[in-house]
Amino acid sequence: MLVRLYAGEIILGKIQLENVPNGLRPRVTAYLVEMGYIEDAAQ
Repeated sequence: MLVRLYAGEIILGKIQLENVPNGLRPRVTAYLVEMGYIEDAAQ
């Protein structure tokens, strides 16, 4: 649930990925990649 909340805030431009707590950052990044909002840097 928090992953989608933070991802939504990032999509709306209200926060940056750096503002997401360290424990959630990998899951938020994965969610954004899965939804097509950012490119996966590991590829």
